[in-house]
Amino acid sequence: MNGDPLELWNGATFPSDLHIRVQKTDHKPIRDFVYDIGLMLFVSAKALELITNFNVAGVESFRLTLVEKGGKTYEDFYWLNLKKSVSLLDREKSQYERSVNGRFRKVNYLLINRSFIPAEDLFVCEEISLPVFSGNLVSAIKKSKLFGAKFYPLQGSQWP
Repeated sequence: MNGDPLELWNGATFPSDLHIRVQKTDHKPIRDFVYDIGLMLFVSAKALELITNFNVAGVESFRLTLVEKGGKTYEDFYWLNLKKSVSLLDREKSQYERSVNGRFRKVNYLLINRSFIPAEDLFVCEEISLPVFSGNLVSAIKKSKLFGAKFYPLQGSQWP
């Protein structure tokens, strides 16, 4: 945390004053939503402001500095640590494979058990470790003209 490498994962506990530096590895322009290889959710201050107006009680934000290969930095970003993880998979109707340790290795056809959907507008789907945005939050993001967000329907999807 003092310049040492730090492994980020949703649900982890970190000090509230944590400030993260992330080396940007591609040449794509900086947007309001920036994804890393681990699918962590990095957002601009503008995106954070919009998101926190929704029911996101299980989300913590940490200051983030994005660093381009040439050294240019972008200071006004945040990592969203999604603390709430929800099992959404309809285990009877979905098609999936488990690894030896019981974790989900592959989901060939994901069907959501709608009774498992929580009231929160942003959380992690436990089976595939991906952020899930509510329809209301997706609509608000699209309407606000925030850039870089990618949304895919979970129902009927495959992973990875």
